[in-house]
Amino acid sequence: MKLHRSNLRSGFTLIELLVVIAIIAILAAILFPVFAQAKEAAKKTQCLSDLKQLALASTMYEGDYDDSIVPYETALPTGFFAAWYGVDMGWQGCDLSNPAGLLSPYFKNNDIKVCPTGKSIPFPIQGTWPSYGYNELIWNANMDRHFPSLSVFQQPSETVIFGDAATYWDGYGISKDMALYPASETSLFDAPSAHGLHGGSMCNVAWIDGHAKSLHPVPRPNCADPAQFAANNLGDLLKGARTGNLVTDSYYFLADKTTLTMP
Repeated sequence: MKLHRSNLRSGFTLIELLVVIAIIAILAAILFPVFAQAKEAAKKTQCLSDLKQLALASTMYEGDYDDSIVPYETALPTGFFAAWYGVDMGWQGCDLSNPAGLLSPYFKNNDIKVCPTGKSIPFPIQGTWPSYGYNELIWNANMDRHFPSLSVFQQPSETVIFGDAATYWDGYGISKDMALYPASETSLFDAPSAHGLHGGSMCNVAWIDGHAKSLHPVPRPNCADPAQFAANNLGDLLKGARTGNLVTDSYYFLADKTTLTMP
């Protein structure tokens, strides 16, 4: 019986199939980076929102404690420490959900203590830790843990309190850090610590007056391992000019205020 052409089954040739696969691969190569950038932009926005909430929680704390800045931590009868983020149990880790945390009464969502992008950054000891650092100069402003009032700060809108933080530990690599160290910090082990993990180089920061914004950390040439710190986008949050390796001012604490006797 003679078959008509219309009765024959048609299909893709191998060449046609390969062309379609190639087109899909090209589109994927174009679109996937766009999707990744959009996802990271969303994480950056969420991080800024989280820091804004932390700054507002700190402001509410100040209202309840005679305008005193929230301490980094205070001693508990258990031998542990109540920190701004929860309870610090030393080498046992920390408990972000513990209601004894100094800022815990002012928000209910523990997720805001860890940057969405910073969740992947490890900590070399056990436990869950925040990815935001606390201003080291405020932390050490008075060793008896009686922290300064807002009146001490000449420029609260330009004084950092929290921000994306990390450091580089030999043998461990990039690690979370609970402090933001100023460029005047002489320790080569813990500094620099401002972490530009958003968009490859932006560090989100909360300020004492309650607002949040992004800054570019400035690389430090005189640290333990400049190459590793640069590779991990770690640097200093600088406000003023750099003279050699000295910074005339920073976003941490004005120089003439660091020597004051705190109330």
